[in-house]
Amino acid sequence: MSPPPLDHRLLQTAQGLDDQQIGALWSMAESLQSMRDTSAMPGLLKGANIALVCQEQDAASEDARVFERAATQLGARVARIRSAEVGQAGLTDLGAMARLFGRLYDAVECQGVDERVIEQLEAQAGIVVYHGIGSAKHPVFLGLKPLMRRGLPEDEQACREAVIQSILLSTLR
Repeated sequence: MSPPPLDHRLLQTAQGLDDQQIGALWSMAESLQSMRDTSAMPGLLKGANIALVCQEQDAASEDARVFERAATQLGARVARIRSAEVGQAGLTDLGAMARLFGRLYDAVECQGVDERVIEQLEAQAGIVVYHGIGSAKHPVFLGLKPLMRRGLPEDEQACREAVIQSILLSTLR
């Protein structure tokens, strides 16, 4: 029996996850890394659509690239959307945009987006809205970093991809 889906809202602080949830994320990350090492990465998110909302200059950032690569390796399609287009919408327009996101996407990853905009998206989109899980400074990744020495490669980027993938798979069921 698989564990219940992880509530994405628990990911905002390292204290949001209990030891069992951290262990499950880490175990899944290790499994995904071993699949990648054997080139047997399955399309576990095939058909999923994810919006990556980031600033225009952030579109080429390492965080955006790592998130996009992690999601696409699992078969998801990732659409990049400039945060200026989302953040400049008034509250009424933002609500309409959030509902549109809810119809078009299974999840939204927000990088460098104002917290009030993220809260509005989360409240009205009806889908998972991540707060920068692609970042090396995300609380969950920082909380898991001490475990990196246990089995995943020294390559921090590959480890981040595996952690992002385990988060995506744990929250998008």
